[in-house]
Amino acid sequence: MNMIVTKMVIMMLKFLNNKIAIISDPHFGVQINNPIWQKIPIDYAKWLKNMLLKEKIKDIVICGDIFNNREEISILTLHVANEFFKILKDFNIMLIVGNHDIFYKNRTDVNSINILNEWENIHVINDVFCLEQFDRKICFCSWLSDIDKIDKSDILFGHFEIQNFKMNKYVINDDGKTYSDLLKKAKLIFSGHFHLNQERIYDEGTIIYVGNTYSQNWSDCGIQKGFYILDISTLNYKFINNDVSPIFKKYYLTELFENGINEKTKQEFNNNFIKVIIDKKDINQEKIDLLYNKLCLFKPLSLDLEYKNEFEIKSLSDKIEYEQETFDFVKTLKTFVSNLEVENKDDIIKYITELYNKKISEKN
Repeated sequence: MNMIVTKMVIMMLKFLNNKIAIISDPHFGVQINNPIWQKIPIDYAKWLKNMLLKEKIKDIVICGDIFNNREEISILTLHVANEFFKILKDFNIMLIVGNHDIFYKNRTDVNSINILNEWENIHVINDVFCLEQFDRKICFCSWLSDIDKIDKSDILFGHFEIQNFKMNKYVINDDGKTYSDLLKKAKLIFSGHFHLNQERIYDEGTIIYVGNTYSQNWSDCGIQKGFYILDISTLNYKFINNDVSPIFKKYYLTELFENGINEKTKQEFNNNFIKVIIDKKDINQEKIDLLYNKLCLFKPLSLDLEYKNEFEIKSLSDKIEYEQETFDFVKTLKTFVSNLEVENKDDIIKYITELYNKKISEKN
């Protein structure tokens, strides 16, 4: 670990109040240089600032993956990040290094968020760090950090890969740490990494995946985004819905025809990412073009048409479950790699599985 960063954290890291905000995985640069994605993080930061001022909150913990690309970051993305943190300059911010923030896969000291460490209100945490405030012991743990180094605490913030939690709506993680190992370290854990907000209460304690700040691709379709407010003194927490950022939403053509295009539909199209699934067999291209032009009048951020024929399964979730039942990609991959005469078989399986899950998420 970078000793300069360690000394700065030890000297300066503390909360200003017992009531704090927790967000995760903003992934600046997630849609490369698309102008739409310059505005979304900025609008989110303005909304977050107003919400926190109303709640009289002065501290923010961000549980990793501030940037999206591990190898290079565009000038435009740096500009967005700079504007984002300028809006939040009056808040005390702890940034936990996530897997998307690091250049090397086996170390965290070379990371993209160290450039923010010079800001007076921002503290970058790239290892394990603990503090005691408000009669609580609080620990932070970055990606790759050894959990054996974590002191037993009341609250643990991190960027963890935990077995049996959902990576998204469709894929359950079967790798990484177990919930029981982590709950030996703290009774209340907040983690970044998986973008699906999840809360699980065990006999030993509670684990919460915060989820990403705002919808970032089609794998976030139908998932409520938001942030947490935690009272460190009482350990009470609540989830605040993000009702300002655009969402990804799907419609079936038959649904639009049956229900009609009412005011609610118009509002849902406006400023959101929309996909209309053409599931009617007896409709010609001319009618589809007319419908497309009409729907564009409702000002969606994007409008895509996806064609389905009578032989395809109409429900996307049904289709994915069917594919997983008939073809287990991870199981097949493990069998294949185990028969190869290569080293680091586990690393190879993990890397290819991550690529596969990423492609599945992008497709959906």
